[in-house]
Amino acid sequence: MTERPGNESGVGSEAPECENLLGLWRVRRPSVDAQVRLRTALVAEARVRLDEVSAATRGTLSSLLPRCESGDPWAWMLLFPLVRETWGLPGDQNRWPEIENGCLVLASRAVPLADLVLTMRLHRDVQHPPDDAGTDGNRAEAALNARLERLRVRLARFADPADIASGLGLDILLAPPAVDKAADAVRSEEDRQDGPAMRVLLASPPPTGDRDFRPILDRIRTTLDGEVPLAPAPDPDDLCAALEREFPWFGAVVERVHDDLLLGARCGRTFFGLSRPLLLAGPPGVGKTRFAHRLSRLAGLPMGMVNAAGASDNRLLQGTARGWGTVTPSLPVLLMLRDRMANPLVLVDEVDKAGGSDRNGRLHHTLLSMLEPSSSRRWPDEALAVAVDLSRVVWLLTANDTGAIPALLMSRLAVVEVGTPRARDFDALFAGCLADAADDYECAVAVLPEIDPTALDAMREGFVRGRLQARQLAALIRRALVAGAKAERKLRC
Repeated sequence: MTERPGNESGVGSEAPECENLLGLWRVRRPSVDAQVRLRTALVAEARVRLDEVSAATRGTLSSLLPRCESGDPWAWMLLFPLVRETWGLPGDQNRWPEIENGCLVLASRAVPLADLVLTMRLHRDVQHPPDDAGTDGNRAEAALNARLERLRVRLARFADPADIASGLGLDILLAPPAVDKAADAVRSEEDRQDGPAMRVLLASPPPTGDRDFRPILDRIRTTLDGEVPLAPAPDPDDLCAALEREFPWFGAVVERVHDDLLLGARCGRTFFGLSRPLLLAGPPGVGKTRFAHRLSRLAGLPMGMVNAAGASDNRLLQGTARGWGTVTPSLPVLLMLRDRMANPLVLVDEVDKAGGSDRNGRLHHTLLSMLEPSSSRRWPDEALAVAVDLSRVVWLLTANDTGAIPALLMSRLAVVEVGTPRARDFDALFAGCLADAADDYECAVAVLPEIDPTALDAMREGFVRGRLQARQLAALIRRALVAGAKAERKLRC
């Protein structure tokens, strides 16, 4: 993108680094700094073009730009069809550099639409190659068509493909998928059978006389009998790039996860697994629990959580044995039963505050037996009355004070310190708070009320100057969303 005279975005001296962005997108993910430079340049470009669009578009565009400046990916998704009014259709070769810039920013924020549009651009290159293009177009087109089919499925989770097609002129989205359903069903079954799996129940659980527990035991026998699938290992670069975007102050944690997955893949591991249980140590309110939730979602791992601070014994983790009033299997087994996955992620939150007693059971003691490699392979579940294999469970623990954790348990953990978010992490924090609010209300971020730009500027300044902590910021964002909803209600009245 060419910097215009009088632009105040502050990126003019760095413009050469933004050239050939499609090529950059093909070979490596952009750094966080590149995302900020591109976002700033795009917002400045859009502001310059405000006079060139219709009045209706101008109003919508003006309201979206503050959200775009904050890094809200859904604002960028809404912005894209609007700027198309002056940036040209996808077939307009003169305007494609600007469109590619916008797509790169969107792709860097993990918005599927951007990935789709860039794929369609590559698809166009294959179908209408330049004179100096290579001759191996058939293979490239086949690969891109296969990728397009996968993107259709992903896109459907976020928006109606018909709306996207009409907004961007991508009619190919409306074509029926070129997939042989019978062959696809066979491939899916083969993939399920050939994927990583393991035996969890090391013997058949004996019958029970407990009428309440009997239906649960029958489900366990049916669901966990034989080989149980393992969640496959994701691409370490893709997973950790997404985590780094959302949690830039978790650099050491993300690096640890990345290197563990990378080495595991190099050694032939095909499922998601960490070499050692991971302890995230740091002050409260820095996002440790949210990081665990995002890791499980991005990696496709089922997740369960134990709040150790509120545990007076070990039953939440260990379950309860036969003979007690309520028979309950251990938490890992319950997660395996719920999702039929042998490597769920178990989060033990605030493990440094765990209670318990020798009589009622100590959470730390149960954790030790579940984390120890030799005992985890044949861990006795007292509710099932048989041994189960917990060796592939992914363990993530959080703590504020590692000094309160027994030394023996600490010796089993990979400890990574987590610092507080920095001033430059405001955009990522803000986007995360909006995403959390959208999850709570089961809607897309784009559906949330608009936050007043003045309030947003005040929150940014307060955070940058150190007057606001992450938890305070999250509470203020919720209040700003409520204020936005009230303002919208008044306008309607």
